[in-house]
Amino acid sequence: MTQSAFDPAMFGPYHYTKPPQMLHFAYDGSEAVHRYVLVEVIPASDINPITRRKAGESLDEAEVAKEYIK
Repeated sequence: MTQSAFDPAMFGPYHYTKPPQMLHFAYDGSEAVHRYVLVEVIPASDINPITRRKAGESLDEAEVAKEYIK
């Protein structure tokens, strides 16, 4: 995991005509591929750059995931 604050400009090098709906990542030391699906589009100004959460949103990733995974 990156230790830097959230910076939407980090996505600048990627030139999409529309945002991808699905991303795939392979992490060092693993042969598994992790798939991430877009579930929400949030204005960058609504995200705390330190916690990477919306106002009032739990810091517990499992709690946030419950909102999207049924």
